[in-house]
Amino acid sequence: MSFLLQCQSKDCKKMTDVVLDKATNKVHCGDCDAEIVNATIFIKNCLAGAKKFRAPKKVAGSYALECKACHKKMTPLLVKGELTCPECREPHQVTSHFKNMFIQNLNSHK
Repeated sequence: MSFLLQCQSKDCKKMTDVVLDKATNKVHCGDCDAEIVNATIFIKNCLAGAKKFRAPKKVAGSYALECKACHKKMTPLLVKGELTCPECREPHQVTSHFKNMFIQNLNSHK
């Protein structure tokens, strides 16, 4: 089952098939990915039941790690010799080989 709703984004304004973001429980336009604010609980429940979920955005680059604290997959930051999550600043538990490769790659791009 699909739901056609009109996108409220001023750039889109299309009647589009909508998808549900699993993490935030918000409905998004299938064309431009803008949030659709007038979606009812009924529509959200039907989208979840039909498994019409929004595809996760690719924000991860090379050397990306999934944080065990916030569960976001991003390229870590080097802070005081430790690889940390750029979102929540929790340190990652990585092997010394990975850490050395990351630092060498970081230094080669300077």
